[in-house]
Amino acid sequence: MVCGPLVKFHCVNKGLDRGGLAMVKVFYDGAIFYRQKHGGVSVVFREILKRIPKEIDIKCRCTFPSDNCPADISATVKAVVPRVRPSRFFPYIWNVANVLHCNVFKPDIFHSTFNTSVPGSRRLKTVFSVYDMIMERFPMEFSGNRWGDLVKLKERLARQADVVLCISEATKRDVITLYPGIDERKVVSVYLAADEVFSTDITVGEKGTFREQNRLERQYLLYVGSVANPYKNFDLLLNVYATSPEIHDRFDLVVVKPHGFTEHQSQIVSKLGTKIRAFSALRTPELKALYNCARVFVYPSKYEGFGIPILEAMACGVPVLTARSSSLPEVGGDAALYFDPDSSDDLRHNLLRLLDDDALRSGCLRKMVPNVERFSWDKTAHEYAAIYRRLC
Repeated sequence: MVCGPLVKFHCVNKGLDRGGLAMVKVFYDGAIFYRQKHGGVSVVFREILKRIPKEIDIKCRCTFPSDNCPADISATVKAVVPRVRPSRFFPYIWNVANVLHCNVFKPDIFHSTFNTSVPGSRRLKTVFSVYDMIMERFPMEFSGNRWGDLVKLKERLARQADVVLCISEATKRDVITLYPGIDERKVVSVYLAADEVFSTDITVGEKGTFREQNRLERQYLLYVGSVANPYKNFDLLLNVYATSPEIHDRFDLVVVKPHGFTEHQSQIVSKLGTKIRAFSALRTPELKALYNCARVFVYPSKYEGFGIPILEAMACGVPVLTARSSSLPEVGGDAALYFDPDSSDDLRHNLLRLLDDDALRSGCLRKMVPNVERFSWDKTAHEYAAIYRRLC
């Protein structure tokens, strides 16, 4: 993790704030906000841009498309780019707008939000964020020239950057391993966090109302994530659930997913009838309620850059069973129970333990709050600011 003392600067060419610190100007290409309306990487920068300007010596500007300009980002200067039609012209307008705003703002540092290079010809210090190495670790799941070109672009930008900012130690290790010869000193890790709303209380009455409205009569296991990507390992969970009457006779399986089931998954789901419930496009309060009402949260992924859903579930007081892989032990700490992501028997065994062993559940519950408190968006933003100061 990156941390360090606040560095005081003494210079004549840079503006100083009232505390005598050199003002550091950071320009963000907000490309992630036109590629992603909600969720994913956009969450990271939404939380950072709400907090970075609280650092008195950091001044920020970020470009946003006009159809996704978050109102809760108020202190960061928002450079709004009109979302024109036809949409195929927008990337060109976006690039021109970034060059213009970068030239006007005259930043010290450029931080790409999603695989972009410094706009125009300005020579700037650069920070490049790496969220995971999934395409590199699982190339068989990303066929086609588009993905191959993106992998090459990502590596080129990482090698050119002054700082490669990873979201976990596991991701940092992958960058160093998969980009041989990269300067290890410039590859750093800064953890993410869960939205604070998941740590706020929900009453017994609210839980009961939510369950009644959504016909969740039985206790249930909860899964949140993609069901189509093999590395997410949802098929392992689905097969264990379907072949374990000692589980599906007593508990439902609730799946929160962005897309539909695959054909193979649909065949299994149809055989189990109403025991498997699927939700999509949930608002945060609804997702929070689902977490709060679950018996166990299962996160079987073989690879994650970080794993925010683990923290969301723990913040809601739900015992977590997750895979012993990639960054997940970093996030779950000693508050989660782990299994071998390649073993159906290990998943089944530990799932039954966490469902039925009250002593084990109580032990996990006691450790969850301290574990969640290790992570906060305020801490993340402060560590980003420390990186920016060092670069200047």
